[in-house]
Amino acid sequence: MPLFTLRPQTGVDPVLVPNLAGECELRLVKDDQRLYGLGFWGPNDDSCVVGVVPGDGRVLCLRPAPITIDDIPEVLRPYHSGLHKPAVSFFSSSVAQYVETAWRWHAAIQILRKVEEPSFTAPEADHVRHYERLYACVELVVDVARHIDRAVAADDQSVWIELIRGNSI
Repeated sequence: MPLFTLRPQTGVDPVLVPNLAGECELRLVKDDQRLYGLGFWGPNDDSCVVGVVPGDGRVLCLRPAPITIDDIPEVLRPYHSGLHKPAVSFFSSSVAQYVETAWRWHAAIQILRKVEEPSFTAPEADHVRHYERLYACVELVVDVARHIDRAVAADDQSVWIELIRGNSI
């Protein structure tokens, strides 16, 4: 699972310059707007940077550029038609909601990792039950994220939903 690394900026002025590649990004950030740096999700500094919008406190995910179907191996493209992850994505409505969701997600993933998978020789029904249980638990965590921040509930493509669903199974 990509981990969040807290790396707040040292200066007092916003320093992050988001890539406003298209309409999706411009719905979240104004032209020439800078954001406060909070840290990043992933294994290194090139991962999703977490920024905070000055004045309103929304937390956004910043990528160097949008991710499209052209950015994945050709063999996987038929399975991800229409793939588009904007350079700027919504994370949370406020830093407080971001921290609350992150704290709960951190606790939940520790529990989900302890759910033992049946041995590869177990009957297929055991594997089906295992994954049904695991998916149900993941959806409980998604529901909690949506409860904490109603804006996450309105956007099924939010970064929280992507992180929770994509890194727990």
